[in-house]
Amino acid sequence: MLAAAPAEETRVLALFQLALRLIRQGQGGVPPELERYFNSVLAQARSLSNDPRAVQGQLLPEAIQLALDIRDLDGLKDEIEGAHDASTVSPALADRILMRLERRVAP
Repeated sequence: MLAAAPAEETRVLALFQLALRLIRQGQGGVPPELERYFNSVLAQARSLSNDPRAVQGQLLPEAIQLALDIRDLDGLKDEIEGAHDASTVSPALADRILMRLERRVAP
């Protein structure tokens, strides 16, 4: 039963992944508050993964997890390069990013 529980990393990125799922559906977009959150996580994660020493101020835990994933998961960095904020993420790109993130938790 415990093996079926989602990993902590999955829960940390749950809202980020929700935004990606909404984008993937392509039916009305992401609510403004969720879009701001998504954009903050994405910007912080990109900055952190590019140069951890250059980051200043408070980081969202989700950004730290995403930065680790960008460094560790094959192909995720390339997919993230095409995403500058929620408005630049196509449904196809959202699907590819989700697939990369979901590989992390696959057995």
